[in-house]
Amino acid sequence: QAVTRKMASASAKQVARASQLTSDCAHMMVNEPSLGAYYVMEHVQRSTPVLVDLKRSVSRNLNTVNGASVDATYDREAVQQAGSQQVIDSLARIRVELSRMSAQARDHRVALPPRRGYEPIT
Repeated sequence: QAVTRKMASASAKQVARASQLTSDCAHMMVNEPSLGAYYVMEHVQRSTPVLVDLKRSVSRNLNTVNGASVDATYDREAVQQAGSQQVIDSLARIRVELSRMSAQARDHRVALPPRRGYEPIT
């Protein structure tokens, strides 16, 4: 009789453990779709603002590139109409003028006396 009670007690423990495992498994299977939906929603909430900012940035850059493309096309057509030698001569005159202005600016620089109370940096 004592052996029978021990077996019944052991069987009851095994049945309770199996029941608990089955319950846990069923609980996990029932909650799995909602947990997956939660992770999807969390991912969307995190990544959407970043993607919106990137889309705005791409749109701004596209407008800049389109403007630059129109400018380049216009400049190319102007160079073709003007003739390449005329453009080279114009650029050379601009370079000479910039060099002359730079030299004048260097010649007209004046060294300021040091302020009182400060030592000049050498």
